[in-house]
Amino acid sequence: GKRKSRKKVNYKRYIKSTQWYAKRDQFLKSTKTSNRCFGCGLPYRPHFHLHHLTYVRLGEELLDDLRIVCPSCHDEIHKLAKKLRGKVREHIREATILIRMKHGLS
Repeated sequence: GKRKSRKKVNYKRYIKSTQWYAKRDQFLKSTKTSNRCFGCGLPYRPHFHLHHLTYVRLGEELLDDLRIVCPSCHDEIHKLAKKLRGKVREHIREATILIRMKHGLS
């Protein structure tokens, strides 16, 4: 089949958009949501972040592309992802998994 071309989405603009807030609300109301940080397992708090496992579909994310994480884990994930960039194809997803393992979660 023919691949649909994806237009480049400006991340900073998108994260402040009503489209993103609608996606976030959809995720939080979905069965995909855990009531814990995906990284360390802390119980959910309203200040937790919604983290992208991939930016491939930015603007058209699947709910499976997103995870709830505490600010501390979100920071850790992105610091580790920066180190993995260029070495690991899906560096954001890989960093997320490694932080989870660090906290004893599988």
